[in-house]
Amino acid sequence: MFGAASRWSRSRSFYSNKHVNYPDIRLRDRSLQTSHHRMMNCFERATKMKRKSLQGSLCPVARALDVIGDWWSLLIIYQVIAGPKRFGELQRDLGVAKNILATRLKALSAEGIVEAVPASDGSVYQEYAITIKGRALLPTLVALAQWSSEYLFERREVRSVPIDAKRRRPLKKLVLHSEDGQLLDAGEILIRASGVSF
Repeated sequence: MFGAASRWSRSRSFYSNKHVNYPDIRLRDRSLQTSHHRMMNCFERATKMKRKSLQGSLCPVARALDVIGDWWSLLIIYQVIAGPKRFGELQRDLGVAKNILATRLKALSAEGIVEAVPASDGSVYQEYAITIKGRALLPTLVALAQWSSEYLFERREVRSVPIDAKRRRPLKKLVLHSEDGQLLDAGEILIRASGVSF
């Protein structure tokens, strides 16, 4: 047993001395050193990259994603549409870090999607409420929820669903209609720039 332990110790010492010395991590093999530098340079470039802005895109979907494209923003909106929420309530319900929540709320407030209002109980706290612009996203959120329920859950798996508050029944699946009320499927819809003759 001691012989095996001794061999393991010598083996560990061999690799430690040949390739890496802690704590200054000096790589002695030139090829490994070159590979290490390339990897670190790549990492530094990646961490310095900024997300490309889609604000000037001609595509309405791209512009929308520039504002609400990350999952925290949509989940915040989904929560606040149901009723005003305090910062602490949002953090507890979503399980999001304080700094991320603060950043997203600031951005959504700047876009006029949510707004800070006095707390409904008359305390000194503030709550975040949905605006008219934010409430207009409800059909989008319902469509996402219905799509997810249909394709991302098992048939009998428990899930949350949007329901009619008065009748307490699930909402009818959202569908697309033409200007004169005709039901349309994906093959009957074209995406064109506005101002172009149809």
